[in-house]
Amino acid sequence: MGHHQKREKLLPEQITAAFLTKINEIVQLNKLSSKFLALAVPDYLTHHERKGLMDSLLIARENSTEKYGVQLVNESAAIGLDYGFYKKNEFPEK
Repeated sequence: MGHHQKREKLLPEQITAAFLTKINEIVQLNKLSSKFLALAVPDYLTHHERKGLMDSLLIARENSTEKYGVQLVNESAAIGLDYGFYKKNEFPEK
């Protein structure tokens, strides 16, 4: 990869961390709260792939001015939580 006339090899974790750092900058520019970051991952990822993503999250957190908690969540659990959070107003009160 070339950057400012330098050639260097980057690990996948470093590239993912750069992407997550950019996402965090967008969140901060829009003045959104970012006290906690949960990243939904597919169920089929192996332990090593999940560890690589977690390493990326930790690198991105270190690059951030704000410190926040990080966690990986299975995609199916994230879908269930999303449904529960955003559809709860549609359920009748008992």
